[in-house]
Amino acid sequence: MCNTDNSLFVCTTVGATRYLDEWLEGVKLLNPSIIAIARDLDRSEPLTPSDQYHVINYRTNKAWKGYELRHLDYESDFSIGLGIVKLMEFFLSRNETHFIHIDSDVIITETCAKKIYPLTWDNLTIVTPVIPRDRINEPNIKPMWFWDSTNFGLRRDLLEKMFNDIKQILNDPHPIDIKIHNVIRLHKPNSYREIREGVYHYIRGVKTPL
Repeated sequence: MCNTDNSLFVCTTVGATRYLDEWLEGVKLLNPSIIAIARDLDRSEPLTPSDQYHVINYRTNKAWKGYELRHLDYESDFSIGLGIVKLMEFFLSRNETHFIHIDSDVIITETCAKKIYPLTWDNLTIVTPVIPRDRINEPNIKPMWFWDSTNFGLRRDLLEKMFNDIKQILNDPHPIDIKIHNVIRLHKPNSYREIREGVYHYIRGVKTPL
């Protein structure tokens, strides 16, 4: 599956680790050169050491209040944003050509993986089923498609151009996902790919497809 001229750096930022084993099985379908996990030591569930992934630990000094409250008042946005910046820094210190971040509660299948290759895109969007954070407690709300999530990919040269702008988001990170995509659009990717098939998101503990 892997294009010999390109290589893939796959990563996530935790948070909750309860779906990580299933997440790993999905991202392995992408045949990445490395799998990296950024972990906020102040806001993460315990992470089992493994030779399957490289861990980048960092601290925000903001207490973890539990899985159900992790997005309360958008407190998680700075932690997620800083984790993504740490992952991008690590990526830029290596030689892979493509960076892709997939949330640890988003599961991809072979159908999705086959659409990501060949690595001819500058910018990749994995359309994800979500319930907006400010409506998560509404009993009858149904999942909807979301384009500007933290499930995205960037080619090295595009990431290099926009990296300083991504770091600036940390000064005012809410909403982190939309602000990242706004920066991407400002840099006008030449080649864009959108994936809608074979994507699942754990919402309220239920594995939800598009």
